[in-house]
Amino acid sequence: EAYLAIFVNARDAYEVTWNLAVLNEQIGKWDTAAAMYEKVLEIRPDGDHASDAAKSILLAHYQSVENDDTSIKDIGEINLDPIPYPEKYLKVIEAARRYIRISGGGDPDAAKAHFVIAKTAYRFNHYDEALVALNTVIENYPDDPLAPKSAYMMLSCFKLMHDIENLEA
Repeated sequence: EAYLAIFVNARDAYEVTWNLAVLNEQIGKWDTAAAMYEKVLEIRPDGDHASDAAKSILLAHYQSVENDDTSIKDIGEINLDPIPYPEKYLKVIEAARRYIRISGGGDPDAAKAHFVIAKTAYRFNHYDEALVALNTVIENYPDDPLAPKSAYMMLSCFKLMHDIENLEA
């Protein structure tokens, strides 16, 4: 990273940034890896690593979201009003949507992208947005391991929204 700070416009900045992103991913520094992959896309949006960088950003954010402490909420102890997304989470949603767009939704990891959107929306009480993403996982990727988690989270959204009709359906 020191090299890149000094030689911002170096010819090999793209490859060095890519390699640093991969290294951070391999050692489990998910947020740093995602930021480095974002730089790869900034340097060359159509470069050799662009598609892989977009996927790696998604997977890094997925790991970060999977490791967060968001659990199913209890209706009696929380504020259910939507909370504005912090900047970091707006970037997570943007990265997931970009990956869905780039992959055309056909890649099996697209289920993770929808789940990342759902889990982020759920965390900040944007239940309508979470439900759309959860439904996409269930409908489009029924055999994915995230489908049962999505169904469970969907029921939680209905409960928190006091949507008895859908809870009973």
